Amino acid sequence: MKRLIIFLIILLLALAVVPMVVANRHDVVVHIAALSVDVSLPLYLVFFVGLLAGVVLMGVVASSSRVKARLHALKAEREVKQLAARLRGYEEAEKDHEQGA
Repeated sequence: MKRLIIFLIILLLALAVVPMVVANRHDVVVHIAALSVDVSLPLYLVFFVGLLAGVVLMGVVASSSRVKARLHALKAEREVKQLAARLRGYEEAEKDHEQGA
């Protein structure tokens, strides 16, 4: 079922992309200011490169937020273990106190 859904999504994307590629085959000049370079590329290629750059950038942002959340979870887990050890120590001290009295 999952493969069917993925196939349908790819099919829909292809049906949207192919007409855009055919309609935007003419070249545009892209000026890269940082390098003082002019490049002549088809418009659809400029579109896809921009789209790919956005996907990669969002992947980096999502990964960094996942790493941040994981570090926060590890810190909380470490704190829980420390507090549990302190609680066990208090419980043992209370047992010793009750047995000694």
